[in-house]
Amino acid sequence: MIYSKIKYMLATALLATSAVSAAKEITYDYIEGNYQIINSELVKNINAKGNALNTLGSFSVTPSLAITAGAGLTSFDNYFDYECDVNQFSLGLTGHIPLTQNVDLFGNASVLHARATWQLNDSFYDDDNDLDEEHDDKKSDNGYKISLGLRAMASNDLELEAYIAQGELFDEKIYSFGTAAIYHVNQQLAFGVGYTKDDDDNENTSLIARFAFK
Repeated sequence: MIYSKIKYMLATALLATSAVSAAKEITYDYIEGNYQIINSELVKNINAKGNALNTLGSFSVTPSLAITAGAGLTSFDNYFDYECDVNQFSLGLTGHIPLTQNVDLFGNASVLHARATWQLNDSFYDDDNDLDEEHDDKKSDNGYKISLGLRAMASNDLELEAYIAQGELFDEKIYSFGTAAIYHVNQQLAFGVGYTKDDDDNENTSLIARFAFK
């Protein structure tokens, strides 16, 4: 029971991250870093709060296709006295087409790999003896995520993004949507904020820094 809740917490956190992003002229060649604040409600009135540091790169291979690769570390320290750390990696492909001069339609498909470790507080368990051999302190899994969305330059310096996504990790299938607003300082450097929410009301807020190299 508790083990399945841990898996769900990890899946919702990792699948909530954004898969693609843009730069001032909607380029697909960039390196991005983001810091995320995660709020996962697994039981009514009981939230798991965590944070994550991620890096993501996108590299064009044709005018309409780009390879994406990412890595990150997600940590939880206040869910039923669990301390969880997750290393995650992704590799994907983004396809995109322009709808207008300032708006792109994009789709991304990524494969995921995650390795989780956690410490269990034995004092949480009472007479039900829920802690047994199934509840290892390490777990790894492979999964996927697909997303579809729009990106637009609302002005010369402000970029907006919205997408929907579906993914699976740790035996959990998650549906989510996300938005982001990015301010472009110049042609290469940009900063912004992002927000995602899934079908079980788990939320993820991001602070974004990005460098475009084309």
